[in-house]
Amino acid sequence: MMNEWQKKKKDSCWNELQEFCIENREENIIALAPTGMGKTDNKGFFILPIRTAINAIYDRIKNQILKDEKLEERLGLLHSESLSYYGNHVGQEMDILDYRNRGQALSLPLNISTLDQLFDFVFKYKGYEMKLATLAYSKIVIDEIQMYDAEML
Repeated sequence: MMNEWQKKKKDSCWNELQEFCIENREENIIALAPTGMGKTDNKGFFILPIRTAINAIYDRIKNQILKDEKLEERLGLLHSESLSYYGNHVGQEMDILDYRNRGQALSLPLNISTLDQLFDFVFKYKGYEMKLATLAYSKIVIDEIQMYDAEML
């Protein structure tokens, strides 16, 4: 991504928050920063409260960063209407059922999701340990945290 930015503007560089996150990538970080400040890294989950915002972030990453290259290996969408969204927004050459299943299995490097898709393990349903194990080594960004009530959090 930085290479793309530098093609357009040679003096592009990481901002202060991004530098801090790079230096502390193995630590737990709580970052308070506006949208667009660069809060993601590594295998990750980007959590937003509203499906339309999730879809917009998915499209932005898909089109502007990944440029639709190897999408089914790199980016997933996790919310209750993801299959329908894929049907209208990904190429017809892709098997959208397989793509959705890979996302639900948490096997993609980056997933854009609602809170309830990831943190349902608190109910200790059968097989919940797989989700906990995956989250243990992943980066998780809960964006727009002020949109959740205290009970949900």
